[in-house]
Amino acid sequence: TSAAASRNVVVTATSQWTASTTADWITLSATSGAAGETTVTVTTLENTTESQRSATVIFNMGSMTQTLVVTQDPKADETAPTITSETLDLENINVITDGMQAIVFITAPNGIQNLNVTIDSPTLTPEELESVGLRSNFDLANPGDLESALSGLGFPTGSQVAGSTETITFDISQFMVLLKKFEGVHKFILEVVDVKGQSTEVTLKFEAE
Repeated sequence: TSAAASRNVVVTATSQWTASTTADWITLSATSGAAGETTVTVTTLENTTESQRSATVIFNMGSMTQTLVVTQDPKADETAPTITSETLDLENINVITDGMQAIVFITAPNGIQNLNVTIDSPTLTPEELESVGLRSNFDLANPGDLESALSGLGFPTGSQVAGSTETITFDISQFMVLLKKFEGVHKFILEVVDVKGQSTEVTLKFEAE
């Protein structure tokens, strides 16, 4: 994590010992001690940079040396892709009802590179999907020979998605009528990858009443 944090290290020594670090973002609650057990609290400041950083804490007792490596993640990128919905529960199973609106909003401030969709359903089998010109896996940003079929179903595709920094609407409401007729849990796995390689994944889960 990039957040400020503290961790305890127990130093067990048979004689006098010292501890030191050259990192200005690490502080030690004790830098020396006597024989016995001593708890040293290692505290790190928040990493506000965009790079991972590492430093060492060196413990010396006579000719003996022990090294503790402290590593801190870079600052979280606040521009990572997001997937949200006003009509669906993104964590739990959504019970399919008449007139259900199954809509999610996808945003990638850095621009979308891939918008991958995987359909995992006991009803919408690969054979069933192929009958309407679809597959169980496709990329709306790079739809290839599926572009016509996807566009016909109202999905944004190709240049409407690739590189977009605007909010993309993914609407699968039309599938709810079909899924409502069959038992089982139907999953639509969405993964958005931006041009920086950052990704966000959500699994939409549906089940008939």
